[in-house]
Amino acid sequence: MIVVAGPRIDPASLNAPDGVEVRAFVPNLDRHLAACDLALVQGGLTTCMELTAAGTPFLYFPLKNHFEQNFHVAHRLDRYGAGRRMEFATSTPDTPMRWSMRCARRPNSNPSTPTAPPVPPACWRISSDQNQFSPEELVRCRT
Repeated sequence: MIVVAGPRIDPASLNAPDGVEVRAFVPNLDRHLAACDLALVQGGLTTCMELTAAGTPFLYFPLKNHFEQNFHVAHRLDRYGAGRRMEFATSTPDTPMRWSMRCARRPNSNPSTPTAPPVPPACWRISSDQNQFSPEELVRCRT
């Protein structure tokens, strides 16, 4: 997993667990976004539209008082049916995990099929509540 901290946060200042690589900058980020199974992003327009264009499922957490992210970006994403808006203030660590299990890209999955492919093994290790979602919920973000 790669976490992009951006230019203002020292990657060494983040206490990342094993298996998480924290970088200030990622060359060709658009390619990483297109290839990833799920992205968790702040909600900036460029990143969200790159994810939308690539068809990559994502959760976005707009800054509380940021007009563009809360209105303009959200409006555009709603028009495209892309992303899942999250509220940082009311989210717990389990909230993104529950939604990631609903939205993560799965190999050979087809959103028009009535059954969902299995949850990737990494998600089974992280969460114990994977069985609470119906197949329709598991593929909802894959349109």
